[in-house]
Amino acid sequence: MTGQPDLVANLLPMLASDKHLDVLLADDTMVDYSELSITYTSVSAAPGDLNNDGAINRDDLNILLLSLNTLASGPNDPRDLDHDGRITALDVRKLVASCSQPLCM
Repeated sequence: MTGQPDLVANLLPMLASDKHLDVLLADDTMVDYSELSITYTSVSAAPGDLNNDGAINRDDLNILLLSLNTLASGPNDPRDLDHDGRITALDVRKLVASCSQPLCM
């Protein structure tokens, strides 16, 4: 099951200054399964190429859909294709229009 992220954070300043990222996950409950996914988009990636693989396709669309109806992490959030401060259907529409493959498959 996929849901809304609990937190979207810009880790680039930490990565740029420290050259590494340490992640510690802890809670006070028993958890059968946890997943952490980190998507990094370089500044040289084309707008919409959210996983920086050189193509705008379904993988990028899935990244965007996971963040739908959330706030952008800042003015340079690569998911906020229309730069309105939110990840919305308009961003999805812009990404789909830029897809490298028909129907973003």
